[in-house]
Amino acid sequence: SAVTPRAAVDFQLTDDAMIYASISKGFKSGAFDGRESSIVLYTMQPIEPETTLSYEVGTKAEWLDRRLRTNVALFLNEIDDLQGTGTNLDSGTFTRFSVGDAETRGAEIEITAKPVEPLTLTAAVGLLDTKYTKINFDQMADCGAVGTGDTELELKFSPKVSSFLGASWRIPLANLRGGLEVGADWTHKSSY
Repeated sequence: SAVTPRAAVDFQLTDDAMIYASISKGFKSGAFDGRESSIVLYTMQPIEPETTLSYEVGTKAEWLDRRLRTNVALFLNEIDDLQGTGTNLDSGTFTRFSVGDAETRGAEIEITAKPVEPLTLTAAVGLLDTKYTKINFDQMADCGAVGTGDTELELKFSPKVSSFLGASWRIPLANLRGGLEVGADWTHKSSY
């Protein structure tokens, strides 16, 4: 169990623009990994709880009679006892454990435009920088056999650049009090 508070403030600059800041704590329960085997019996390897302290500041604004919307955010996440999975070279089994502490920081920009009434255009870019600030295992001893004992570890599933483009066209269906929306989008993530 954990207490996971969140505090946020915002300030309305104009009718169409505001700024905000928040700080929050996240929690992922600890566990036991029963997959690690020994000759005698399955050993129950304890995994520490993972906690994250998140900071975010940003702005949200609408322009041109609300035909253009922009959202910009900067964030920092401090992760303690990040849970991960590795391969035990002796037994060949996968093992869950606390990899270490990590930090992620970045920026996100989202833009939505309605140049004409039925058309909506969207675009987004995300920039991400990650690093381990502490390693909870002997990397040289555990990873040396596969040639990565002195390699700088990278966080999994953490592309440095993410982008999105989309367009949709809404066809009103007055008799049904709704509409039909047709669209397409494109997403890209840098390799990781």
